[in-house]
Amino acid sequence: MMISPVAFIVAHSIAHIDAVKNHLHKMEFERNTNRKALPYTRPKDRRFLSAFADWFKGSEYKREWLEQIKKFENEPLYCGKTSESAVHLDRLKKTVREVGYGITDAEIYEAKRLGFLPKDATLPKKLSKAEADEWFETITIPTYEKCVEEIVTVPLTCEQKFALISFCHNLGSGNLAKLTMQSGRLADSNYCVISECMLRYCNAGGNKSVGGLIRRREWEAALWRSGTNDYSSEVASR
Repeated sequence: MMISPVAFIVAHSIAHIDAVKNHLHKMEFERNTNRKALPYTRPKDRRFLSAFADWFKGSEYKREWLEQIKKFENEPLYCGKTSESAVHLDRLKKTVREVGYGITDAEIYEAKRLGFLPKDATLPKKLSKAEADEWFETITIPTYEKCVEEIVTVPLTCEQKFALISFCHNLGSGNLAKLTMQSGRLADSNYCVISECMLRYCNAGGNKSVGGLIRRREWEAALWRSGTNDYSSEVASR
């Protein structure tokens, strides 16, 4: 089968973007393995931050999407009502510690596993707003983006992928796997059912629905649908 010139150019562009992402992941891994401090306790690595900024400009993730997640996670910090965030227990899950924009011990584990943090990294005790903003874009988003790429093996549009990044950030990779890869869902290329299934993840213990979780699931579902139609497989593979 002959490949059309347009398909070849698109495929080449996608491969180039992936190569850039992999290079940045490698840079961050090498930087982390050569340090013992967490990112906010040492001078900023301007080379990495500049490279990350260039990657973000070339990515399809919209700034409004990132800002919305930060608002969901810690609106007082996001809006500047408070200038810093100290580690505390999640108000819905009293056994979970968090700081900044939803940074938890689970995120620290995943970031270390994937090479975005050094092996001796621990949950920060306190972050300023500037430090939390930097962490969110250089640690949190790349970590959960990689988790999505590991779990979901079918093509995704940009909107679909970011909806899953938000979902995974909020509920973890285990719930992401249940959401996407059960029979009759993405495992069987059934894209349209995902937004409906997302809305089932609104409870915080028992059967009690939580307003904040409902709003976040509705936002993620709407973002998923904006990148989904009857030809999702075709669109996602372009």
